[in-house]
Amino acid sequence: MLAVTGERRSPHFPEVPTLAEIGRQAIRGAGYVLAAPSGVNREIIEKLNNAASRALSLPDLKARLAKIRLDVVGDTPDGAAKRIAEESRLFADIARKIGFQPE
Repeated sequence: MLAVTGERRSPHFPEVPTLAEIGRQAIRGAGYVLAAPSGVNREIIEKLNNAASRALSLPDLKARLAKIRLDVVGDTPDGAAKRIAEESRLFADIARKIGFQPE
């Protein structure tokens, strides 16, 4: 393995540097987001986020995810929306630079 994505080294591969450490553009690692359609009431969004946060903090689930090398990184609904917007801009820029044309 040459490098890992993300802002810090993986606890699963502590000897492997990040992209930034080897002089490449840092990108966040892949992630999963619980999403809802636009227009869903903010109170419902908060309830879903709280339920997901509680579930992801359960020791059994954390252990299962760690076993397949997934790290739980919780966020707020606003933080997740910001991250999605940032990543959309990043990958749109990469697509333009390499001349990607959707079919």
